[in-house]
Amino acid sequence: MNCVTKAFSSIPNASSTCLADTSAGGADGQARGPQWLRLANPVLSSSALGVLGFAYSAVLLSVAGIDGEKRDLALFIVGALLLPFLCAAEQLFVVRPDLSERTSGPVESINCWAAVAVLIALSALPLVIYVSGGASNFWLQNVKLVVLAVAALHAAGLLAALRWSAMPRRAHPLATWARERAVQAAALTVSLFVASFMLFWIDPSDRHLNLFIRLFVTPPFSESAAPFGLSPALLLAALLLAAVAALGWLEDRLLRQHSAALQKVRTSALCLAVILILVCYFDFSLNIDVFHYLSNLGPALHSLHGGTPMADTFSVYGPGPIVLTLIGLKLGPATFGTAQIVVQFSNLSFYTLWLACLYRMTRWKLPALLLGVFSVAVFLALYAGGYQNANNAPSVLGLRYLPPLGMVLALSCLRPPRRFSIFTALSTCVAGLWSFEALVGTLGIHVAFLGLLALRDRAPFRLLGDGVKALLPAVAGVVLMTLGTLLRAGTLPDFGPNLQIFSADNTDLKAWYVEANPMFLGWIAILLAIFVVLNDAWTRVLAPTAHAAGIDDEALFYRFVPMTMLLMLQASYFVGRSIEATLDLAIFPFCALAIPAALAAIATTAAEKGPARLLVLIPVAIGLWVLTFTSLSLLRQNYSTLVRPCENTGRCASAPYSLLLHECRDHGRCSPAAVARGLNQMLHKRPVMERVGQPAADWGYDTRGVVRDAVSMIETWARGEPAVTVLIGHVLSAAADDEMASDFALMYTGKWHRWPRSSMMSDRLRFGTSLAKRLMEAQVQLREGELVLVRRSADSMGPVETGILERIKAEATLCQLPHPSTEVIAYRVAGPAGCQPG
Repeated sequence: MNCVTKAFSSIPNASSTCLADTSAGGADGQARGPQWLRLANPVLSSSALGVLGFAYSAVLLSVAGIDGEKRDLALFIVGALLLPFLCAAEQLFVVRPDLSERTSGPVESINCWAAVAVLIALSALPLVIYVSGGASNFWLQNVKLVVLAVAALHAAGLLAALRWSAMPRRAHPLATWARERAVQAAALTVSLFVASFMLFWIDPSDRHLNLFIRLFVTPPFSESAAPFGLSPALLLAALLLAAVAALGWLEDRLLRQHSAALQKVRTSALCLAVILILVCYFDFSLNIDVFHYLSNLGPALHSLHGGTPMADTFSVYGPGPIVLTLIGLKLGPATFGTAQIVVQFSNLSFYTLWLACLYRMTRWKLPALLLGVFSVAVFLALYAGGYQNANNAPSVLGLRYLPPLGMVLALSCLRPPRRFSIFTALSTCVAGLWSFEALVGTLGIHVAFLGLLALRDRAPFRLLGDGVKALLPAVAGVVLMTLGTLLRAGTLPDFGPNLQIFSADNTDLKAWYVEANPMFLGWIAILLAIFVVLNDAWTRVLAPTAHAAGIDDEALFYRFVPMTMLLMLQASYFVGRSIEATLDLAIFPFCALAIPAALAAIATTAAEKGPARLLVLIPVAIGLWVLTFTSLSLLRQNYSTLVRPCENTGRCASAPYSLLLHECRDHGRCSPAAVARGLNQMLHKRPVMERVGQPAADWGYDTRGVVRDAVSMIETWARGEPAVTVLIGHVLSAAADDEMASDFALMYTGKWHRWPRSSMMSDRLRFGTSLAKRLMEAQVQLREGELVLVRRSADSMGPVETGILERIKAEATLCQLPHPSTEVIAYRVAGPAGCQPG
């Protein structure tokens, strides 16, 4: 298969060999067809089977009555794991295409045209809905019929092909034309593009047919106070693409000249790209969703006040993010702003490591680096359709996926045939300390890499030894965690609460699972990228000698397979929680596969003569659309410059970020000193207690004054106490974060819980209903005179705080203190003499 992979490779010898192979002239080169065809045919021939297999699998699952979340999971497993192997086996042992020929065999031709038929037929359905004014049920009712009709024609064609040992000598001109590989490749390429255009999101209510057309007819965010217009956005997108083309031309010229300065230019470009990312993409707004952030900041505060991760301190995100946030609190103030900077630091680290991976994966490094810088902007702009800040929640990128990405980079830096290095061991060890999820993902990437190499090399028993070696750093990580916990807390780590979140009976977590919208099919492009890489890998595993001599397998197995496994890992979050914004998490590994492929395809196709050169317009059109939307999304005004505040819907017309550009343009902070002052001001903002001008933070504003009253009481009656009993959560409130009012009040007074609690959300998800029992059994002895704050409507408190209050009342007498609050009651723990008047 593949000079495609060799063109992607950053190994100079492999790239040179590939260019020599694919540019061979003479009669043999003419017989094998043009270079673009030799590059595209293996991918497209297998992709045709993949498209058909996915469509047929979806129909079979529907017929079998599998629906909802089980359907989503089954389709993902089939598309990502089964189809690549099955299609590779069918291609090699059933279809057996001779890719050196200009024409394809009957079976291969029928498969290709069946895939084209199903793509075009399905793409026509949204158009029919648009013209006829149909509703969404028109798609749901007819998509199965279309696939079944194509399947029947496909089966009939295959049965007919079985009766032909070869095409007739005097075949019909149309049949001869249909067997031309150039025709099939062009037809399937265009069909895939049209399908991705028409089927990305099927919305019968959209009077512009789909969001791609709507972008240029009614540009988004036009209601912003100062929108960035469509014409400037289009011009900027065109200029950015022109810059990419210019860098590609420059690198091509340096390659042709065998310039000694090329490596220095590439290294300098990588350093410059990293600097641009760090400088241009830091968000000075420090916009946060307090509901999500407290589930990480709370445990860090608990650790700051003496708690120990994995002993009495737990987070939804694992112990690693707790420690990272704790380090931030040691260096800066104990505020939400500090926690947000920690998250941004981890996200910026993710961008940097990902850019290094991209640099390793492609021959065309200069344009790839520029596209990598743009990819970060695309991610920020696309997050939640451009209406939310990607840094709002702490678990989007870095805090969740840094260790697995570290493994991808470590594998890409290995010199074949090595399977391990100090960096692979370090990635696994850090993952073991980080979280259970990170450990599973990191080990999964490494084991998949080891398994495919062992199968390729026909050494399956080697996998046993390699598997043990891969597990040793994980064991080391667990041992280090155990020793650290034992030294700090005098007890062994309690792994049960961290595994509780994955329990099938965790009813709190089940509310997070959302089944995929059947009208949203944009995630199929990600599955196609996974399919292409893994299908190529399985082809090489099943038939190592099926490829031409000199083709480099190592770029595929050492770089593209690990990145594909990361793509599978990050896309799986969408499978479990199919909110469209979660699919944005997979943008980076997807771009790491798509950018090298697009650059190689453009470089090859642009060198051709004739109509084939028009295929270059497809990636150019995609780039123009994406960068136009990115410009419209990111370059509009920041929130705090709005004349009217945003509603609590999360869909605000103005930009949810305040990047360096916004700081200068919208706030007049153009000098380093002014920027630093603005950042310091945002760092000390107190969401919930005050309005900070950011919708995500102001969503949790304390409208009833519960937190403010509790803060006032603590500062009046417990100023010198390091910990206070605060039970003011309200689970029946319309504001979800009101349940965590106790955490907010303690955080803003520089104290923490008297009882061994991490934070309401983390504890509830980790412990479930068993937390109340644990706290009832906790070794806590209240002293005479201690302050206890209780919600006035005690019947609305959750089971955790209700259980604590019941134990307190059973063991002590509470004396009420005078305070005008209508929401919170303050008590003192009475002494032996009981409550004293006054």
